[in-house]
Amino acid sequence: MAGRTSAGVGVGVAITILAVLCAALFVLTMVFYSQQAAAVRQVNTLEDANNTFVKSNERESQAVRDVITKARGKSAIAYLMETNSGMMQTVSGRADMKLEEFDQTSSGLLSPGESLFGKIRSLQSEIQDLNRQVTDADAARAQAKQDSDTAIARVAGIEDAAKVAQQELQAQVSDYQSRVDEYRAQIDRLEEKMQAQLDRRTDDFAERERTLASQNARLQEELLLAIDQLDRLRGTSEDALKPKDEFALVDGNIIEIRPTAGEVVIDLGRRDKVVLGQTFSVYRDGAALSPDLDSGEYNDGKAVIEIVDIRPDTSRARIVRESRGNPIVRGDIIANPVYDPKKEYTFVVYGQFDANQDGMATSLETAELAALIQNWGGTVQDDLSGGVDFLVMGRKPLLPPQPGPGAPIEVLQEYVRLQRMVAKYDELFKTAVATSIPVLNENRLYTLIGAFPD
Repeated sequence: MAGRTSAGVGVGVAITILAVLCAALFVLTMVFYSQQAAAVRQVNTLEDANNTFVKSNERESQAVRDVITKARGKSAIAYLMETNSGMMQTVSGRADMKLEEFDQTSSGLLSPGESLFGKIRSLQSEIQDLNRQVTDADAARAQAKQDSDTAIARVAGIEDAAKVAQQELQAQVSDYQSRVDEYRAQIDRLEEKMQAQLDRRTDDFAERERTLASQNARLQEELLLAIDQLDRLRGTSEDALKPKDEFALVDGNIIEIRPTAGEVVIDLGRRDKVVLGQTFSVYRDGAALSPDLDSGEYNDGKAVIEIVDIRPDTSRARIVRESRGNPIVRGDIIANPVYDPKKEYTFVVYGQFDANQDGMATSLETAELAALIQNWGGTVQDDLSGGVDFLVMGRKPLLPPQPGPGAPIEVLQEYVRLQRMVAKYDELFKTAVATSIPVLNENRLYTLIGAFPD
């Protein structure tokens, strides 16, 4: 009995212990299960949080492992943030610059698709090229400076030598200048002396030239008169101006007097080929036109008239000059040796004339006298030939002393020209005398045409 009770108690205890153990196991199981569920939830939460920084499939990549290795106790994120800050500090100078801000800032610096390192390498290459150029330029500058220093030294040497030479030349110039001043003073004194002598001789020569010119003109006129007188004595010429009726100098008559207007009317008009401005000398009659037998000169007319208006048969003329006490009257004759309504006279004009009445006769005024003759109906030619009616001779050109062998070529040419003029003057006069061509000097011509001044 006692054995069955002990066995039953043992079984009960065992069952109780087993029940307790089962209950404990259940409790432990429930506790463990709840802890496991909490741990799974925590693991999932941590996994989700971890996936935010790195995916599960990225954790085993070599790059992630390298980051974890390099972190050396730091978190990978901290290492990466520290690395990014250092990179931004290095790249932009600001550790807190964000990548977006960097991209926006560097958008104008980098070309599309170009990396910063590529840009840096490109710039480094350019910098190296520029450095080489700078190095070469520095070398060239150094060489140029060396050459310049050498040239400066050479120029300085040349300038020093030039200064020495200049000082020597200046001394010589000063010596020469003093000598030149002395010579110039002597030359000035000599020049003043020679100029005074030259002025005296020039005045003497000018006075002598005027005297000789006056004597020459007078002798020419006397020669012409003597030849005329000789011809008349020999019977070869009755009158130098009108050897025959063809050279009669009476051209017309005064037919009306207008004393209040100072004008007259003549019996010559447009049909008689008179021209405006033409002048005539007025004489009492034809006998008054005869030259003086002793002097050969023609008497001045009682008046000089100038044509101012032309009609078909008559002309009106103003009285240019009238002799006092010998007035113009109706019936007086008029004469102009250049003019003839029935004949065109031919003249040869040569010599020196005073056409502008300034007291100086020159060869240039020959053209003015020739133009006056042509304007009044005459013809002028250069040489004596058949048909020449009058030879009008001015003053004979003065031939200066023959220049020496050392004279300028211009002086020699002028002497030859004057020598030819003098030879032609003499030749024309001799030919006219030999052929009985009337010769008029300037005084006779102006007196007969009424153009000679008072």
